[in-house]
Amino acid sequence: MTSGARASQQSQLSAYRRLGRMALIGSLLLVGCSGPTTPVGPLGTPLEFSEGLDQHNDSPSVPVVDSSQRHQATFSLGDPAAKLRLTWTNLEKDNHLFLASAAVEVLEAAPGVSLQLDSASNPINISTTQAAIEQRSLLLTWSRQTFLKTQRRTVQVRFAANGKWSME
Repeated sequence: MTSGARASQQSQLSAYRRLGRMALIGSLLLVGCSGPTTPVGPLGTPLEFSEGLDQHNDSPSVPVVDSSQRHQATFSLGDPAAKLRLTWTNLEKDNHLFLASAAVEVLEAAPGVSLQLDSASNPINISTTQAAIEQRSLLLTWSRQTFLKTQRRTVQVRFAANGKWSME
């Protein structure tokens, strides 16, 4: 092999190494530009509700409850999707169903997807005054930072003391 051919081969090898380094740096930049991932576990602080029940008690400091139930809803949120679970409890008193508590938990995290739980809405009655059924809604926001843009979407999750729920 001549010295010119050897120099050409070394130049070509050097170019491949530079290209490989640039590809590695580029991929690290892309990975580094994705935002934080919300970990598996509770999202925010569990919410406790008592306003509706206090209005129907003779003694607001000591709530008298006939019965309670626990409800759950599992859904996906984000792109790529994280799997979440909403758990809420209701209390029944004098033919009325009230929400007692709610909590959101991340079951499966999604790489680069950040989740945020906003506070619950004020309660509304979705039934009659003789047999009230309390409903509230939560706002959940997911975001994902990529190299070129930020994706963000807020959804409303409604849940009621009768166990029904919806997501918009």
